[in-house]
Amino acid sequence: MILSLIALASSEFRCQLYDWWYRREARQVETLLTSIRGVRVIAIGGNEDVTLEDIYAQVSTPSGKTLYLTRLTPASFAPGGAFGIGQIGSEYPHIAVFGFLGAIDSRTRKPVQGLASGTTVDLGGTEPLLCCADIRSVPDIIAHVDDVEREIQAWPRCPTSKRLISPYGPVYLYCSSSTANDVGPQIPEHWRPYQ
Repeated sequence: MILSLIALASSEFRCQLYDWWYRREARQVETLLTSIRGVRVIAIGGNEDVTLEDIYAQVSTPSGKTLYLTRLTPASFAPGGAFGIGQIGSEYPHIAVFGFLGAIDSRTRKPVQGLASGTTVDLGGTEPLLCCADIRSVPDIIAHVDDVEREIQAWPRCPTSKRLISPYGPVYLYCSSSTANDVGPQIPEHWRPYQ
């Protein structure tokens, strides 16, 4: 009986230790978010893989705006740390990208063109392409949330979009809307390789 209790306690400890390890980065991100004066975390989560990855958070900023942050890591809180936004105040960015996005054909070992679309714009990092070049970290976007919202509001209203050819080759179409479910940029027929 005593050995069974010890085995059960040991098993419970291992589960708690695994859970602590599995969610540690999300806890670090949440701690960093709540350390920013006036920020309230509404929701936080991520993709459940080997570790909890692709961390996202919905926060309320000191000015009362809702901000949906994606691809969060502790590095996102330092200058140059990459992250994304999927909502800022009442604005939702919509993006489509086509070109050589890093995929390689396993048979030929040659790059293949790809097509992606979504509702997240990348910020921070070394070269933000579509907006907000002065935003270098999560604390920056919190401090300048009104400016970033105005910049995204200035984008064409979906489904009308603006085009940008990146220095690396992919072509971006982008627009904004007041709802996440609006139709994003209209993808040209010649961009649709799988029809």
